[in-house]
Amino acid sequence: MKKIYLNLKNLMAFGMAVIMLASFIANPITAEAAKKKGSGNATYAVGDNIAFGNIDGGIISWTILTYDDKTKMAFVTTRKPLASKSVTAYREAIAQMFKQNGTKAGYVRWSENYWRGWLNQTFYKQCFNDAEREMIQKTTLSEQDAKNSIMNYYHDTSMDADYVGGKEKNALNMAIYNSQTTTADYIFFLSSDEYTANKDTIKNETLYMFPLRTNTYDDPTYGLFGNDTDKLIHRMYYYGGDSIRPAMYVKLGEPEEEATDSKSSDSKSSKSSSTKTTSTSDSKTTSSTSTSTAKAETTEAKSTSTRKYANNGTNEGDISLPEDSDHSMKPGDVAQVAIDMDYLNSTDKQFNCTYTTSDANVVTIDSNGQVIAVNKGSANVTVRMRKSNGKIYTMSCRIDVT
Repeated sequence: MKKIYLNLKNLMAFGMAVIMLASFIANPITAEAAKKKGSGNATYAVGDNIAFGNIDGGIISWTILTYDDKTKMAFVTTRKPLASKSVTAYREAIAQMFKQNGTKAGYVRWSENYWRGWLNQTFYKQCFNDAEREMIQKTTLSEQDAKNSIMNYYHDTSMDADYVGGKEKNALNMAIYNSQTTTADYIFFLSSDEYTANKDTIKNETLYMFPLRTNTYDDPTYGLFGNDTDKLIHRMYYYGGDSIRPAMYVKLGEPEEEATDSKSSDSKSSKSSSTKTTSTSDSKTTSSTSTSTAKAETTEAKSTSTRKYANNGTNEGDISLPEDSDHSMKPGDVAQVAIDMDYLNSTDKQFNCTYTTSDANVVTIDSNGQVIAVNKGSANVTVRMRKSNGKIYTMSCRIDVT
């Protein structure tokens, strides 16, 4: 079944690539802000629309939700939920995969979500040109921020469609709350906090529903969805819905000279933060757990900047956490986990790591973060890193063995 799913995904990606080559334009950045352009640079404001990227032959329109005029950093989401043929085909491929397997999707953390992989691989790589990808800033959502978003949703009864409709509000599922992880993405879904804070700026021009990033429900089969009609959060089958509403941080120009040095903008967004929790739940992980002490090393990142990676004394790895949401392997393949310290805003070189696998029959992981693919299937590898100051990061990646 995995092979069918991967073939569908690759076919869709190839078709999208062909469309992109035929319809891309060199630099499709336009905005309502252009109307305000005088002798200097264009200015932007909350509520402006910008044209950025291209999907299925059409330019994508985004709405600016927040904007910092000094750093030129804008937080944007699509003006309308995306329901194009590429999005629909991928959503149907996911549903078909579960149907062929005779299963239903259970609760899926954002770190292992199929949509996360699509957004940061197919969508990011094929729907934006080189200049646009340079402008898109990577964003870290900490484990604690993900937890806070879930808890805040439960406290904000005005955003619960069932509660507003007269039904009793259910209790929070603590197993889901405690299983949140740190993630880093170029493109993502709005969290329930971000949706709540910006729902009045978001353009509501359709009747679509779209999934949110930090999902929770008392029955873990379901997740949280924004609604373009009533601005409420609804709970429904996680891979259902009509569309998706991507969001990202994008730099619309050069920061002002009096702003802090360029490294200050390298955090990629105002949401970047370290975790503040001191406990996590490993209820979903099983065998191959081990603990070791590691030291951060310095290595050259994929870009020209230098980043710090940690994986027990080395600086190389096939799986970079928290950035990677999934990794494909074949039985017998070996991969190495590396932790990107810069995205975790960490200068602490002393920390303790515990590596776990959700299914040792599919993949194993040892005390050095080395992953071995055993049999076909899918499993999650999770790293729990405790720093010397007591802070804890939990990061995970879905491994597909085909």
